[in-house]
Amino acid sequence: MAGIVRVVSLAVALSTLVVGRALGIELPVEKRIAERMYPSVFQAWNPADNLKEDPIVTAARHDLIFSGAGFFGLQWNNSCQGLATGFTPQSVRRAMLKQQDLLKLNPHLVLLMELRYRDAPRSYLP
Repeated sequence: MAGIVRVVSLAVALSTLVVGRALGIELPVEKRIAERMYPSVFQAWNPADNLKEDPIVTAARHDLIFSGAGFFGLQWNNSCQGLATGFTPQSVRRAMLKQQDLLKLNPHLVLLMELRYRDAPRSYLP
């Protein structure tokens, strides 16, 4: 089952990449990294929460964001994440809009989503 989730997640990531490039809002990852200004700032899982501004603006201040599906607005297609085979179509659209908003503010931003395979909460499986 975990293999299916990885494949579906990869498909979602690739479709997001294709749509982003088709809309002209997404630079290839290599170009985003090569053209960024330094110092670069990394956001790991938890966002900065001490700024009084739109959370999208705060997130876009980073050059690399690594977070769970929820940050991107993705919702698994099963109430038990460990049994999910993908994301709900509505949440994929929501994630793509969030990606567009972030890339408009910082076209050099690289987004990574974790695929949990250990240390999952009790609700991960029934």
